[in-house]
Amino acid sequence: MVGDLAGYTLAGWGFTPAQVQADVLLAYGEDDGLVPPAHGEWYRAQLPAAELQLWPAVGRLENSRDGRRPPRPGGPAAS
Repeated sequence: MVGDLAGYTLAGWGFTPAQVQADVLLAYGEDDGLVPPAHGEWYRAQLPAAELQLWPAVGRLENSRDGRRPPRPGGPAAS
């Protein structure tokens, strides 16, 4: 995992997030301790066409405190 993180954070991407013109959906669980919503808020501020969705009571890998799964973009919530 450390190698993955270093691979995409230490090497240049060849562009800045501000140059991305595509619509971007950023989906973060509010209870994700590994990649917290603050990361999504940073990306939202950098990407010109980004939407940030924060899912309450959702942690890492679609785990939630109440057993529900987060909604899928464009579809109903999975149970």
